[in-house]
Amino acid sequence: MEMEYCKLGEEWFDEYWINHGSATMVKDGKAVKITNLKDFLEFKGKANLLKKIVSRTSKKKTK
Repeated sequence: MEMEYCKLGEEWFDEYWINHGSATMVKDGKAVKITNLKDFLEFKGKANLLKKIVSRTSKKKTK
């Protein structure tokens, strides 16, 4: 499972989750719901903060 977490702070976290799935943006000429942090930052005009997002994958234990 892939997860995203960030170092943006609590205010960004709260605003993202309050608007998750309800805010929309135009992408490729279509209105789409914002359901990921990358799109949310682009929508807010803060693409410069994308470097603070860290993607990671969960590690499965091997025997």
